[in-house]
Amino acid sequence: MPYNDGTVSIGDDIHHALDRALDDARAPIERALRQLCNEIANVAIEEHARHMRAEIDELRKSAEASTAELDRVAEGIRMLDDGRSLRQVLDTLTECTAGEVDRVALLLVKGARLSGWKLVGFGESAPNSIDLAVEEAGLPGAAVRRRLTVVCPAGGRDPSETAVLPPQMPPFAQGTGPRDALALPILLGGTVAAVLYADTPSDGSAASSRWPATLDVLTRHASRVLEAMTIRRITGLSPASAVPQRPGGLDQASPGSTG
Repeated sequence: MPYNDGTVSIGDDIHHALDRALDDARAPIERALRQLCNEIANVAIEEHARHMRAEIDELRKSAEASTAELDRVAEGIRMLDDGRSLRQVLDTLTECTAGEVDRVALLLVKGARLSGWKLVGFGESAPNSIDLAVEEAGLPGAAVRRRLTVVCPAGGRDPSETAVLPPQMPPFAQGTGPRDALALPILLGGTVAAVLYADTPSDGSAASSRWPATLDVLTRHASRVLEAMTIRRITGLSPASAVPQRPGGLDQASPGSTG
């Protein structure tokens, strides 16, 4: 039985002492827990904010890139519309293409052969150094045969081609590492009169990841402009110097090169 002096027992004193000790210890523990919770919350908030800032930056860059891309396409279409001669239209198409990728070759169709008309990004190579049979021209030759845009990722083969066909990168563009390439036919009256070849390193260094679609729009519009010139020429509504001498060819153009 606990000793009792008539007011407080020894057992009660022990309980009170333990309660006070627990109260004294509880306060700093609770403060430490609150501080830890605040720190965890701050870290979580900052991490979330960091992700949000990154996403916002990506959206902003994407929007800016999309706007810039649309501006380039619109300006290219305007410049093509302003062309007053065959040379102007082809020069404009080459120039606009060079703004999207680092190498461009515009090839004229002459019967069963492709001859160079203008080069950009091929160093000292001259356009007249290119004279290829359509069957040996790789990607540009496939565009002539199909009368369609032909794409070749990273310098490989077009899977629809058979193994006996030559490599899809044209001979003048080989040996430069992995590249994404495409060839777009320029049609006049349903006939392929020229081919626009373009390629870029497969490292995402092109002006836009959508460069094939951009070039498709510009090339199609250039074809329409040239067809309109041809119609005006045939109907006598345009000077003879402004258009090709016949709908199916672009033999009147003079070759040019830009390193």
